[in-house]
Amino acid sequence: MSAATRGAPVPGAARSGPQGGAHDGAQDGSGTEGMATVGRHAARAGSRARGARRARGTGRWSRPLAPWRALLVALVVGLLGAAAAGGAASAVLAPRATAQASLVLAPAPGNAYATASRDVLADLETEAELPTSDAVLERVVAAVPGTTVEGLRGRVRASVAPRTQVVQVQVSAPRRAEALALARALADAVLATRAERAGAALGARREVLERQLAAAEGALVAVRSAEAADPVEDAVLSRRVVALRTELRATGAEPSPGALIGTVPLGQSRSRELLAAAGAGGALAGGAALLLALRRPRPARRARRAARDRG
Repeated sequence: MSAATRGAPVPGAARSGPQGGAHDGAQDGSGTEGMATVGRHAARAGSRARGARRARGTGRWSRPLAPWRALLVALVVGLLGAAAAGGAASAVLAPRATAQASLVLAPAPGNAYATASRDVLADLETEAELPTSDAVLERVVAAVPGTTVEGLRGRVRASVAPRTQVVQVQVSAPRRAEALALARALADAVLATRAERAGAALGARREVLERQLAAAEGALVAVRSAEAADPVEDAVLSRRVVALRTELRATGAEPSPGALIGTVPLGQSRSRELLAAAGAGGALAGGAALLLALRRPRPARRARRAARDRG
């Protein structure tokens, strides 16, 4: 090896002295800055990767619907809500019509309100229970096809008009014509039941009077046929016979249970209320669906933030 070769500095060899130390320090600083830059790039790449994974994970369902699709969803949900609200309203509102029959009652034997009544108000209030009795409702069921006693019991109510002999019977039904027909059938059934009870009471009373009249007439004949007739006893028996004959003739007349004043509808059909309830329910459901469809979900906002970070 020549002397020139031996004296040349070896590349990459460490330099000694002040200049060699400064050079080594500059190289160390450049390496630290490079490592920091690489770390920042790695962190940014990781953020981009996480944003991409979120975007892929959320999928197309995280994106807001187009306006026409949102309106379509709102329309469908609104129709379904209207149907549900209409069904619920029909269940609540039915039956939707009410009719009233007004009856003026006459005192009739065998009934609460009779000729010998002492407390007219109490007797009339008792008569107001008659329209909901089984005897009356069974007559209505026989006259109106498709009805049952249990089905009518909760739809019929009666009351006494203040300071009158009028009993007001109300009945409800899905349609006005049906309510009017039921009110008329109830009025006829009440009057028929009262007439039947009065007839039975008069029949029993007639049998008693006939026996009493026969006994009084026999006693009068015996008094008059006696040798020493007692004029006082004869007069008493004679008056007794006359009274019994008069009362017996009265029991032969047909009793009057009362009369129907008329039937009137009280409530209109609630179809408007039903439609209004259905429309309100549908509008609420449709509005809620529209808000949900137009609302941008939070995963979509995070994906857009990640996209801005990548830019």
